Amino acid sequence: MNYFDEPQEILRVDENDSVLGSVDKLLAHKEGLLHRGFTLVLFHNDRVVLQHRKHMVFDDCFDTTISSHQLSIDDKPQNDLDAIAKTLERETSLTIDSCRAEPKHVGTFMYKASQKDGQFTEHEVLRVYVAKIDAVPVMNETFAYGLSLKTVEEIKQSRAEFKNMLAPWSQEMIKRDLLQQPPL
Repeated sequence: MNYFDEPQEILRVDENDSVLGSVDKLLAHKEGLLHRGFTLVLFHNDRVVLQHRKHMVFDDCFDTTISSHQLSIDDKPQNDLDAIAKTLERETSLTIDSCRAEPKHVGTFMYKASQKDGQFTEHEVLRVYVAKIDAVPVMNETFAYGLSLKTVEEIKQSRAEFKNMLAPWSQEMIKRDLLQQPPL
């Protein structure tokens, strides 16, 4: 079965990121229900690995390396690092062990953004993680059109056309100064 067609239960949360229960992923995005998500920003040689997103929600925009949702598995919340590891393996050629150190949590924020066509809305409490890698990943063509490598300064100083192609959560991360390299 195609990954995007698989039914998945994600974590419905309140504004304080407390779990209220689970909700079908597609329903959450169609109705704009607040849920938990994560993003992992990978740095290779001081450059951010940006994914050119291939997805039914916010397709054809530039995203941080991977972004997804923690699942509800047997009515229990999936932990962040497990969700990150599974997404990293699914969407790239990397494993969690490809990171120089365990991904570091650098911030959490809430945002809401609807696609231009109004079909889907991301309404998330987003947990942001960063890590460094030694090899540029190969992106899985099911999930990405490709990738781009840019320094944080290049992203911040990009022309409006590129900034407008960034996923809304990536734009919010820039505003909140969460695109920061881990120390290793």
